Amino acid sequence: MPIGDAQFDVVWTQAVWPNVDDKQAMLSEMHRVLKDGGRLALFEVVSGAQGGDLHYPVPWANGPAGSFLVASDELRLLAESA
Repeated sequence: MPIGDAQFDVVWTQAVWPNVDDKQAMLSEMHRVLKDGGRLALFEVVSGAQGGDLHYPVPWANGPAGSFLVASDELRLLAESA
């Protein structure tokens, strides 16, 4: 992102993560632009605990090639590792 380091108190996404393949790169950039003590806020679609196949199309993808859905636990671990 063309934004300097530590510029924001909050980084927020809504309904973005199912479209992001490289979640670690996105989280690294979000962490970079957050001020120390800043907050990451996510309002996202995640896969359920039971898993299961999606029935396409879904709001974020016409098929599996465009869907990068992860479970909430996995997204949490990725965020914590950033």
